[in-house]
Amino acid sequence: MPASPAAASNGKSARSARSARSSASLVVDEQLNFLAQLHRGCFNDTSAEQSEDLLHEVVDKREAANLGRWKFDAYELERQHGYALLHAGFRIGTELLDEAGVTNFNLPLRGFLQEVQKQYHNVPYHNHVHAADVLSSCAYFLREDRRVSRIPLGSIPRLSAFVAAVIHDVGHFGRTNRFHIASHDPVVVLYNDQSPLENMHCTIGFSILRQPHSALFKKPFPMSEDECSGLEDSDFTLLRRIVIESVLATDMSKHFETLSRFKAAINYSESSNHDTKQDAPICSESVADRSARLVSIYLKAADIGHAGKPLEITRRMTIRIHMEFFAQGEEERELGLPISPLCDRNEVDIAGSQVGFLHHLVLPLYKAVHFFITSDELLGDCLNRLEANLSHWQSPNPCVTTGDIPHKHTSCDSAVASRAVFPQEQIVKLINGFDHQ
Repeated sequence: MPASPAAASNGKSARSARSARSSASLVVDEQLNFLAQLHRGCFNDTSAEQSEDLLHEVVDKREAANLGRWKFDAYELERQHGYALLHAGFRIGTELLDEAGVTNFNLPLRGFLQEVQKQYHNVPYHNHVHAADVLSSCAYFLREDRRVSRIPLGSIPRLSAFVAAVIHDVGHFGRTNRFHIASHDPVVVLYNDQSPLENMHCTIGFSILRQPHSALFKKPFPMSEDECSGLEDSDFTLLRRIVIESVLATDMSKHFETLSRFKAAINYSESSNHDTKQDAPICSESVADRSARLVSIYLKAADIGHAGKPLEITRRMTIRIHMEFFAQGEEERELGLPISPLCDRNEVDIAGSQVGFLHHLVLPLYKAVHFFITSDELLGDCLNRLEANLSHWQSPNPCVTTGDIPHKHTSCDSAVASRAVFPQEQIVKLINGFDHQ
C-alpha cells in the first residue's frame, strides 16, 4: 500500500535527521578517548606540581576571602586569576581534608582539582567556573549546618560534599539529558538512559581519584610518612555513596521526588512553628542515610542557587544558561528533533520562565532547607534575595531578555558544539577498553 503524503513527509524528515546524525558521527567526539580511558581506569599522568606556583600566588589573596559566602562571585575570581575551580577547591578542600584527618594531601589534591578542571568543557554555563560557584555555595550550607543544625554533618559527609560539588558537572557537553537521549548519544548507551550525564560525572570524578597523581583517598600500603594518608575503607565507602547519591540527585527530572522525600523526612510545615522537627524521621535515620539525604539537598540547592544570588551574578548566569539552551534548540532543529522546553529562542519568555523556575522549583527547595536549618543568615542571604529576584523578574524591565543572548556561533566551544554520535564499532571499542585508532 503506498504511503500517504504526510507519512512520506514524516519518513523523509526522520531519514534526514538520521542522516544528519550519521554524518555527524564521522567527526570523532573529543570524549571518545577519555571515556575509553575511564573504562580502563587510567589517564595521561599529569604532574600536579605545575599548579603549585599558581596556588601559592592566589589562595591566600584577599579575593578568596568571599569563598563560602553567599555573595561569592566565581567569575570575578576567574577573571582576575583564572583556574577558579583549582583555587576555590584547594582552599575549601584543604580545610575539609584536615578536618577528616587526611594528611600529606597537597599534591594529590592539586592533581585531583587540576585534572577535574581540565575535563570541564568550555561551554557557556556548565563549566569549571560553575563548579567553583556551586562549591562555594555548598561550603556556605556546610557552615550553616554546623552552626545551627541539631544533627550537624560529620567530617566524612562534609568532605563528601566537597567532592560532589567539584565533580558534579564534569565533562558536561552543554546539552540536557533530554537531548542526549533523543539523539542517541553514546553517553546514554553507556548508562541506559538513566540520568546519563549525572552518571558520567560520577564515573569521571571517581576515575580521576584512582590515578596515582590524584589518589586523595587511597590508603598507601605500606604506610609512608611522606605519602597522602588517604581514608579507611569504611570512610571511603561512605564518601562514595554520598557523592554518587548527591550527584545523581542533581538530575532535574528527579527534583520534585527528591524534595518531597526531604520534606517528609523533616516533617516540613508551611507554618512558622518548627516544633514538628523534634520528632522528624530524619533524626532517627542512620548516619549514612541522613548524611546522604542532607548532602544531596545542599548540593541541589547550591546547583540552582544562582537564581538567588545578587542580581548581577544572577543576570550573568541567566544569560549563560540560555546560551546553552538556545544552542541546543538550534541543534535540535538542525537534527530534526523536537525542540526541548526553554530551548526555542523564538518562543521563550526569559522573565516568565525565571518566575516559574523560582516559584515552583527554587523557592520551595530553599524554604525546606531553611525549615531544617533555621538560620537568620540563610533567611537574609538566600530567601530574602530569592523573593527580591522574583519581584525583579515580574517587573516591566527584567535584566535579561532574549536579545541579550548571543547566538550559537559565538556562544560555545565549537569542538563541544560539534560533538558527535559514535559509530557502533566505536561503541564496542569503548566498552571493551580499546583506544580509538
